[in-house]
Amino acid sequence: MSVRSTYGRAGWVPLTFWRRDTSVDPGSVDRNQSFGAEGLMDVDLRRVAEDYVRLWDVRAPDGLADGLFHQQVVDHNPQPGQGPGLAGVKQVIGLYHEVFPDLTLTCDDILPAGDKVAVRWTATGTHEGDQLGVPATHRKVTLTGIDIVRIADGQIAERWGEGNGLEMMQQIAPQ
Repeated sequence: MSVRSTYGRAGWVPLTFWRRDTSVDPGSVDRNQSFGAEGLMDVDLRRVAEDYVRLWDVRAPDGLADGLFHQQVVDHNPQPGQGPGLAGVKQVIGLYHEVFPDLTLTCDDILPAGDKVAVRWTATGTHEGDQLGVPATHRKVTLTGIDIVRIADGQIAERWGEGNGLEMMQQIAPQ
């Protein structure tokens, strides 16, 4: 964890950054643990952020999206042809799982701020399907990105996402 400051509406505000401890098995973490009197991070925001990243992984449990997203979630960065709401989110996740059938993700950083949480992630998978007009190359691809989600009533109500599409396209471009 590192603490920095930034100047905001209320003057200098401390920012707390959490870096995922990759030496810890995520299944062994007690999600009900207390982070102490400082209240450095809301446990629910951390859980939502981790579940959000886990959702894109092909090993995600069935039904995870239904409990994680509000039915009318607003995706501010939709993919071409993506439908609205939860159905649209599931549509895009399904597309990525078709194109990268072994897709795995790691949650690299989590940064909470009020009712929002930013997540930096890394995805890897083998390109086995058509992606933006590029036929399957059978190459292992790494993609990085940062997503911000707004939480309302314990569910994701809005999503902003920026993946490094150029990075991906360079890896699957014909050679």
